[in-house]
Amino acid sequence: MRFHILVEILGSCKQFAILWDFLIEVRDSSSYDINSEIFWLIFKAGGAIRSFHRMYEFGVLPTVHDFDKLLLFMQKEASQAS
Repeated sequence: MRFHILVEILGSCKQFAILWDFLIEVRDSSSYDINSEIFWLIFKAGGAIRSFHRMYEFGVLPTVHDFDKLLLFMQKEASQAS
């Protein structure tokens, strides 16, 4: 659970470079199973499109549900921008 909190904090602070380095470290050490929910946190933080494309890199195959989350967070970003 602490892993999710760290991803959420880094994302909310727009520290995406550090966030991706952290995820690569986690992936390479196999210390935690990276799943769709981790990517949803990044979608929410504003890195939606890039995160969606990088799911394969982390062994997560995007599903229709993941695509739905992508669209949801993109719509929320667009609403906040206007």
